[in-house]
Amino acid sequence: EGCLVCKGPHWLKDFPTATGAQREEAQSKFREVKEQRLSALRSKSARYATPAGTVRVNKLLEVPYMPDTGADKSIVPQNIMDSLLAVQPTLVVTPLNTQVEEILLNLALSTVAGMVSMRSVPCLILPGDGDEFLLGCDALKELGIDAERQLAQLAGQTTLATDVDEFPVSDALPEGQEVHTVDDDAKQLVAQAVANGMPAQFLTRLY
Repeated sequence: EGCLVCKGPHWLKDFPTATGAQREEAQSKFREVKEQRLSALRSKSARYATPAGTVRVNKLLEVPYMPDTGADKSIVPQNIMDSLLAVQPTLVVTPLNTQVEEILLNLALSTVAGMVSMRSVPCLILPGDGDEFLLGCDALKELGIDAERQLAQLAGQTTLATDVDEFPVSDALPEGQEVHTVDDDAKQLVAQAVANGMPAQFLTRLY
């Protein structure tokens, strides 16, 4: 914990005399520690949540991200910010009134349908050593994804009690049953997001 260069009780961004070589070494050590942590996680049989994909922050640092519909804003862990500031020290961090810092970041989200680009996304900096970027409700709504609205649209539809079993007790699919592929589902999700208001310019490559 603390500075990745001198091991002092401060963050890497507060060590302005670090040379380029020191910063590169610090980032290399961060990657090694992160890989050790990820290796330990991979050895577990199950995880509580699975990242949706990776996000490239400011075209420099690629980290896992998780859509978080319970967070009002996107959240980036402090150690990820330290690594980013080590290679892009011109980034401006804004202190907030609640002892929390905020920063504007450009994001490139990897999805099954292609890359989705977002510019100047406000993100809160979370102290600690987390390694996952949390995409908040504000960013999701900007992409036309409103979980509360989509759940509200389900009100009054067929309940599980009256729903017909899609797969009866048999190893074979019912005759005439259409088999949906992952690609079909991805196309349907993209179409739904566009229908919910996603601006077309966010899609740089669909398929």
